[in-house]
Amino acid sequence: MTSSIDHIINMQEELCASLPVRMVHPGARKVIQWHGPMKPDMIIVMEAPGENEVLRGYPAAGATGQMLDELLSNAGIERTSCLVTNVIDVRPPNNNEEVYFINPKQKTIRGELQQWVNILQAKLRFIECSTVLALGNLAMWACTHFPPS
Repeated sequence: MTSSIDHIINMQEELCASLPVRMVHPGARKVIQWHGPMKPDMIIVMEAPGENEVLRGYPAAGATGQMLDELLSNAGIERTSCLVTNVIDVRPPNNNEEVYFINPKQKTIRGELQQWVNILQAKLRFIECSTVLALGNLAMWACTHFPPS
């Protein structure tokens, strides 16, 4: 089990280190790891970390996280029972994921985005949870392989 986690973390760190400057927010070249139990009731997939996530070191740590907490609570779900992760594990410049697209209008992706999706898929296979909630177009595409709109 540990070797699979180590392998995923190594893939994240290697990709993070190799990303061109244009794909990482200045001063934010830091992998934001998933957060939550390894046997969750639900996996929540977000798009990418923002400023608060980089400062706090976990996904959904800012205003979006507060909204998520409220929505989960209203549905009778405890966030502590969920594992939260991102498609892209580093903060994009100005929180704009479009830098990962060759042509944002046609949604033609760059190789780096495909690598992040491969890492997400490895996380989803490793964690083995039957319930996945994808929040956002990019997250939905990464989980289902339908083109982001």
